Amino acid sequence: MKALWILPLAVQLAAGQNASDFQSLKAAAFTDPNASFRLGRLFETGDGVCQSYSMAYSYYAKAAMLARPVPGAVDAARRTAKLMSDPSLNYQLPHNVGLLAQKLMGEERRWRADAELMSVEVNPTQDNRITFEFESASTHEGQWVHLSCAENGLELQDAGRVSWGNAPVPDKFIDLDEALEAARRAGLKGRIESARLSVIAGRRGRHAVWEVAAANFQGDYLIASATGRSLRRSEIDDPDPLYEQFAKSMAAVRQSASQQRARPADEAEQRKWLGQMYQQLPIWRQANPGKVFP
Repeated sequence: MKALWILPLAVQLAAGQNASDFQSLKAAAFTDPNASFRLGRLFETGDGVCQSYSMAYSYYAKAAMLARPVPGAVDAARRTAKLMSDPSLNYQLPHNVGLLAQKLMGEERRWRADAELMSVEVNPTQDNRITFEFESASTHEGQWVHLSCAENGLELQDAGRVSWGNAPVPDKFIDLDEALEAARRAGLKGRIESARLSVIAGRRGRHAVWEVAAANFQGDYLIASATGRSLRRSEIDDPDPLYEQFAKSMAAVRQSASQQRARPADEAEQRKWLGQMYQQLPIWRQANPGKVFP
């Protein structure tokens, strides 16, 4: 993988902050509390960088502990520490993903004139990177462009020959913020595990959707990328009976687990509890006909 600053002076996710300014602030933050405080504010508000309360806290804390602390830095550090510990808030999320995708498309078409955006993958709780997948329609060569939230930089990685989708993502789509808001209206609570924008192809046609996965396996939400409407999976493709059965069983397992305040401390009781859980899963029953979980 190689670092690639592909936009003139700036990787602009929101207003104003560009890559050269960001790097200058980072270099000065070791000794200048004002630079640390400014970086904290950028990360807290998501101004030109991925919004990150943990990064904001670290820079506010540094601004408070340097020899000449900035007024208000202590209060800012306390505020972001509280936000960072809130289980309902995500770790790091980008703003204006659609705007960045448009700018990246212009650069990618210098690589291949028929390059198309095939997907956008956001993983705020893992490596804190956003990945854009581009594919040439004629050569089927692919490239990944990774946005690093922590470094506010872009990296390019060649993927060789690929087959990443049935159709490219439409030029216009609702942004991640709007998709998450639609998912919350549909029942999403707390943090997300990931969000993926792509075109799903099935017997019922092709649908460009944001697939939002809630943290801790609490459920998935499908959001139409053109309208922001919440979709059922059956609206996109014919339901898979085995998948539907598995999903129902897992829902029953989660409900049973949530009702049980704690697992039994006795080992025999624990094995009995696990056996009851496994026997509710159709895949395990099919693979082990007539057996009881040992």
